[in-house]
Amino acid sequence: MKYILAIVLLSVSVNTMAYERAYEPTPVGKVVIKTLPPVVYIESETDSGGSGGRNGLFMPLFRYIDDRGISMTTPVEMDGTNPRMRFFIPRSLHDTELPATGIVTPGSRPETTVLSVGIRGAYHTRSFTKGLSVLENWLAEHPEWEKAGEPYAVYWDGPYKPAFMKKSEVHLPIRQSSVDALSVPSVGGKN
Repeated sequence: MKYILAIVLLSVSVNTMAYERAYEPTPVGKVVIKTLPPVVYIESETDSGGSGGRNGLFMPLFRYIDDRGISMTTPVEMDGTNPRMRFFIPRSLHDTELPATGIVTPGSRPETTVLSVGIRGAYHTRSFTKGLSVLENWLAEHPEWEKAGEPYAVYWDGPYKPAFMKKSEVHLPIRQSSVDALSVPSVGGKN
């Protein structure tokens, strides 16, 4: 019982830390279209995958902000196809020049529209794949929208939160379709 109480107290204390959010989280189980604000970020990249790859991406970013006295923000984003991780820079520092290192590269992203699904549970490839499948099915049912970029994972919780309580998302950049699906004739020439 003591262990359960300790886990609950630890997760509550970790959850109440005041991290600046780059944008708001998607509710668990919901699919929504979100317009993400312009952001400034730092990014690390590796050619190794898996959880070791994630740690190899995380620590250089953490050392970068820690060495410069930059506050941690949420969420953390991670590309799946070419392992890259992004930390967001607090809005108050968006005009600050950030130097690149051999491992960490600063960058920015303009306002972006994404299709998002909220997920609860451990940060696993199968959670990402399942979330991506939900988004692809949604897109198939909504021809007025089309894919505009590669999907990526969004992680809201740190390593001390129990896996079953963690929240994440899958984002898929989208744009309004340039083809009016209603004007395209179906097979046989009938609309």
